[in-house]
Amino acid sequence: MTETFAHPQTIDYSKPQQIWYDEPTFPELVGSMPVPQYAPLPLAVQGFAGGGFNLGTVQGQAAGLQVGISNALNYIMTKTKPVNGWAATQQLTVIPRAGVQLNAYYDRKSLKFFYQNDPYTQQTVYTCDSSMIYVHELGHAFLDIVRPDFWGSASLEIQAFHESYGDCLAMLNLLTYDPVIHQAIAETKGNLRQSNVLSQLAWEMGTAIYKQKRPLRDAYNHFVYADPQTLPANGPDDKLCRESHNFSRVWTGTFYDMVVSITYKLVEQGWDMISALKNSRDICARYLMSGIGIAPSTPRFFDAIASAILAVDASEGGSYQGTLHEIFSTRNVLLVTPLGFAAGATPEDLHLDSHDEVLHKLAVIVYLLKKRLTMRLADSKMALPSDGNPLYNVEVELPADDYYRFDAAGKLVERIEPHLPDILRAVLLMLQFLHENDLVGPDKPWGIADGKLVRQHSCNEGSYVNNSMVKGAPEYGKPWKPQNNAGCCSCCKPKKHEVPPPIKMGCVVRAQGAPTPKTVTGQLTRTKAC
Repeated sequence: MTETFAHPQTIDYSKPQQIWYDEPTFPELVGSMPVPQYAPLPLAVQGFAGGGFNLGTVQGQAAGLQVGISNALNYIMTKTKPVNGWAATQQLTVIPRAGVQLNAYYDRKSLKFFYQNDPYTQQTVYTCDSSMIYVHELGHAFLDIVRPDFWGSASLEIQAFHESYGDCLAMLNLLTYDPVIHQAIAETKGNLRQSNVLSQLAWEMGTAIYKQKRPLRDAYNHFVYADPQTLPANGPDDKLCRESHNFSRVWTGTFYDMVVSITYKLVEQGWDMISALKNSRDICARYLMSGIGIAPSTPRFFDAIASAILAVDASEGGSYQGTLHEIFSTRNVLLVTPLGFAAGATPEDLHLDSHDEVLHKLAVIVYLLKKRLTMRLADSKMALPSDGNPLYNVEVELPADDYYRFDAAGKLVERIEPHLPDILRAVLLMLQFLHENDLVGPDKPWGIADGKLVRQHSCNEGSYVNNSMVKGAPEYGKPWKPQNNAGCCSCCKPKKHEVPPPIKMGCVVRAQGAPTPKTVTGQLTRTKAC
């Protein structure tokens, strides 16, 4: 049950508030900060009564969220185009103690943080005490502002990026606090290519889930991209699977590599370590936000965001092209797609409209065609599995954007045009995952409204379930082992991995807002099917 609090008639903003820069696991990383009267975007933190309260108290948690969320917003809003408000609400409600469970999520109206006793440590874990958790959830909300089309996209890869972005923003936020930077450099002796306070996400939650001292996720990892089709739906946390938190670690690790590699490149140029790390933080934050703004929504989104970041760097002089290419190649996130007959084409040749131009700077011109297409998989002529999945009859949003990059002479040098079979395959994979893991329904991450699949809130922040904590499981009460990991959340049931059937062409596609009804077989259209 959500705790309720009386709102004070007057709030004293004169007293500073102590906050954990990271979380209670690091008691040395505590600082006193002024309490902002107004957040950069409208917030309503339940129980907020000003500053000056003890850490861990109800009032202290509310003040900590007011301060911490404001700080994170103040930073990231300087690295992107101006934003005027939240994606789907005038004011974002923040609930520090939303109920008893090991969870936290964003639902387009609020950020909800829960709490639960950890029998391993005999301590209560308040998810609102961890900046890595509350900024991760804020990341969902902020990404929803700048790219609302990502929120409900029927693509496992885009949903994984949503999770990764939260972790990336949480890391960037940590890097705004000097004591955290000093500790990271001290504990690694300057070698950030190892696990450290910056890369480790949510120690308290990780310890509660795994029953041993360890973080929930770690941005320092060696996961390499693999097509989600080739991966099992769920699996242990030392292996990749399709579950969004699990698969997100590919991009989070890629982004961490960017921060570290650019830091060392700056050190080679004569920067001191601390200044280099701060400057790399700002470069990577700017590249990430600018890349998000121009990246197409596609089934292979990690390739799309990597390509967009390369374009952003080129538009700023291309100082890190070699470094970025090496990172993206090592992580296998970047596709190499021949241009074929379109090589050297101009925007006029491709009938591109000027209003689709999203970047024009130095030697880089980028066009992004946001198609906003929807369809019911049952309307296609593809061979669907006989698994009784009702989601095949629900209208879903397709990852079907096009992206074109031209050089200074206006000649095409890169294009991303997702093919219809790839789009359908990605949608099928997504719908199978949601159905098999029972993730659609009331109080679940996804729901159905007016015959459409809609995302209701970000998935369980716990990300994994440790079978040693599940009564009735063979591993119950035993020490945690990676292979004893059941999947993303309590509703996830491991399924036998099956490769989706070949796609047969033919579909009915809806374009949102199209004026006239029309049915087209075998291609995507901007018109609306009845």
